[in-house]
Amino acid sequence: MSTFVILKIIHIFGLMLGVAGGLGSGVVASKIMAGDGPPPPVAVSSLQTLGFIGRTGVITLWITGPLMLMTTMGTLALGWTFYVKLVLAVILLVGVLSIWWIGQRAVAAGKPPNLKLMSKIGAVSGISAFLAVVFAVWTFG
Repeated sequence: MSTFVILKIIHIFGLMLGVAGGLGSGVVASKIMAGDGPPPPVAVSSLQTLGFIGRTGVITLWITGPLMLMTTMGTLALGWTFYVKLVLAVILLVGVLSIWWIGQRAVAAGKPPNLKLMSKIGAVSGISAFLAVVFAVWTFG
């Protein structure tokens, strides 16, 4: 099995982790927002775990993506669709890290996080992730 194939398997696994973490976090957050009062500890713990899973997936994509390019393409001259995909991936990364930062600040302050803001950032991140996949397929086939 070639290095590229191994990297691609890890890359797709990273994509799976990112999607699982993002969708799972969205579902748990929506249930928390629909309830009254503070979220139960299991919901908070679930959000933290799902956030870790999602961040791990996105970071995996950022590690394996450039490595796959280096092993096969040897260039960044891949056309405009690649650069659109790259911008969308940056938006996703900023969104994921922003959600993590908001959550960390809330934990440090002993207050619940701003779930409405996190939900909006999550929606933008999810759309960016979906479109990044569309443009990746368009770029690489």
